[in-house]
Amino acid sequence: MTTSLKVIACMLALVVLVSVQSAVAQSKNVAPSKRATQAKPVTQGIQGVWKVTEFSTSISNASRITTTAQPGIFIFTKKNYSIMFISSDKPRPEVPLQKPTNDQKIAAWEPFSANSGTYEIKGTILTTHPVVAKNPAVMKPGAFVTYDFIIQGNTLLLTPKESNTVPGGAPPTFKLVRLE
Repeated sequence: MTTSLKVIACMLALVVLVSVQSAVAQSKNVAPSKRATQAKPVTQGIQGVWKVTEFSTSISNASRITTTAQPGIFIFTKKNYSIMFISSDKPRPEVPLQKPTNDQKIAAWEPFSANSGTYEIKGTILTTHPVVAKNPAVMKPGAFVTYDFIIQGNTLLLTPKESNTVPGGAPPTFKLVRLE
């Protein structure tokens, strides 16, 4: 009986060894499971902090590409966003703390844009709904901006489609890089 138990134990060990070797060999050639190949929901891809690296504007039929963008940050959470950027290729002038002139205030504040609110994504369309903004016209009830968007690695491209919030022109086109 002892001999037959030893034979059975050896046969089981051999079966386990062959099974393990077969599983290892197959794992090198097996296609990923459906779960592994499913894309992340697009909203997860856009969530994070993005730095503006380039933008273009078109106001009064004039276009400008800026590759040396001034500071700008876009933050997307699960349902909300916050945007702040300088729409200029030069640093803003400082405003004196004591008795600044209207021209000095305008020169510093005009190229600064800021708004925050909620957003939604449908396919490759991002629609923002500002709740608070530097410009009161941007946060009016029913305000929105829609963008076509593409995420390529750590780069986010936002191309404006439609807006009812931008006085005097179309929203800028942005190229952003992920910070986190």
